[in-house]
Parts: sequence; structure tokens; C-alpha cells
Amino acid sequence: MKKKIIVDISEQRLQALTDDKVVYDFPCVTGDAEHATPRGKFTVLSKKEIYRSKTYDAQMNYALQLTTDGIYIHESYNYSERPSQQSFLAKAVSDTAATSVSRLRSWFPGVANKELKVGNVNLFGSHGCVRLAHSDAVKLFEWAATGMVVEIK
Repeated sequence: MKKKIIVDISEQRLQALTDDKVVYDFPCVTGDAEHATPRGKFTVLSKKEIYRSKTYDAQMNYALQLTTDGIYIHESYNYSERPSQQSFLAKAVSDTAATSVSRLRSWFPGVANKELKVGNVNLFGSHGCVRLAHSDAVKLFEWAATGMVVEIK
């Protein structure tokens, strides 16, 4: 089986494919105007169920590492280091916010130039990472494998 992830920045969508068939199709949130998500072909370097960015002091659980300089696909809007400690409400907010922002950015690309922060997280865009709703990040993390290809276009 050949697995691959495709991220479409203009549509704010992430697709996971097995043998060129779509297994998952998720809304996502990519980089904001000042921190564009890099385009190109990448490889999943590592998987980290629990991860905190030292650069941005942000919790990024269910993380798939794409570059050595800090670009990941990960769960968005998580303020708990342990997934088991994240409340049902926090998971629901993660799912709702990620989906809503993804749709908003695909309809109005200029939203990527805006900033609405909760703590140190801009809801309208990342610092280059690809953010997913909690439930989607969990599914992708369980499905993905290190060494697989990720194409960002």
C-alpha cells in the first residue's frame, strides 16, 4: 500500500490517500500572511503524539514532523500537554474552530492577513504548520507512517 498526504493551501484542505484513493478529506488551516506554509514535497520525519513547540510555546499534539526547522501537521487549539486531560469542550472547540477557519479562508483568502489570537495562537493562520481539528488530527496520526510523502501545493 502506498500512502500519501496532499495539502491544498488555496482550498485549505488536507487529503490522505492510499493507493491514490482518498481515505480522509479534512479541512485544515495553513500559514498566515507573515508565515507561509512551505510548498513542495516533504517526508514525514517523525510522529509525536505529545509535542510542545519550544519556538512558539504552543502545544501541538498528534504532530507529524515535515521539516527539521519546525513545520508540522498537528492538532490545533490544544492547551493541555496530555491528550487524555483535554476536556470534551476543548475537543469540540478545536473541531469547530479549525473547520470554520478553514472554510472562511477558502472563501476569503484575505483572512490569512488578519490576526485573532487566543493566547499565542492566531486562529486565522499558523506560523507555517498545517493545523487540523482534534478528531481529524487523531485519525491522521493513527493512519500516517514515518517516511511517507506529503505534498503541499
